[in-house]
Amino acid sequence: MSNNFPSRLRSLRLARGLSVSAFATAAGLSRSAVYALEAGKRTPTWATVCRLANALRVSVEKFR
Repeated sequence: MSNNFPSRLRSLRLARGLSVSAFATAAGLSRSAVYALEAGKRTPTWATVCRLANALRVSVEKFR
């Protein structure tokens, strides 16, 4: 996974017009988890990456 994961995640979320709250709900995560992922304070598991991609309606390849 790219070192740019946090910024890519945030960019993709904003491109979809999703708030942190709406995105967290769609991905089945807490808002604090999304904030931590976007800040680079938390490293996602593969399962979480899949959930994030699904919520954003993109391929996991978008995070490379």
